[in-house]
Amino acid sequence: MPVRFLIANCDFDFPAGDYDDEALAELIEDAITAGDISATPELADVAWSDPNTTTKNYKARCRPASTIATSRVLTAKDFTATDKNAAGTSSPYEDRLFWQNKLQAKSTAIRGFITCDGKIYLFLNKNGTFASYSAHFFTGYDTEVDGKNVEFKNLSLTFSGDPVNYTLPYLDIVAANSVDTLGWLFQ
Repeated sequence: MPVRFLIANCDFDFPAGDYDDEALAELIEDAITAGDISATPELADVAWSDPNTTTKNYKARCRPASTIATSRVLTAKDFTATDKNAAGTSSPYEDRLFWQNKLQAKSTAIRGFITCDGKIYLFLNKNGTFASYSAHFFTGYDTEVDGKNVEFKNLSLTFSGDPVNYTLPYLDIVAANSVDTLGWLFQ
């Protein structure tokens, strides 16, 4: 199950080719240091909807129709509330600014997710390019915690097609022996 979303600058090209996990992990570490890749705070209530499908007859009527995924929705909540930025200095409403400046900026895109066992998956379509999506963000309040109002940021991504249909991991952080440097993404 996803624990964070992977965010990247739109002009960043993820390393591709015949890399082993250790070499790929080093390239990802460099991209994070350079500011090309970042991740959301840890997320809660992450859930995939069942894919929306349609049935098409692409061949002669004597063959069975094909069912294709037309869209799939991914939802999550961020209960993180912080007034400190990444450098540790005071920054009121830093959690809201993160969502506004990182996730809603036209120069960045959500490119994948990290699972609780340290695997990174990219949102790729069957052609190997990043799946297109529309995003909806809003702030909500949950009163289920000891009767107190707890703010959360709600996220809904609606993908064209199904970006997790038989997707293989892009990087296994544990197999790459990179838990010391990349473990913060899933621990």
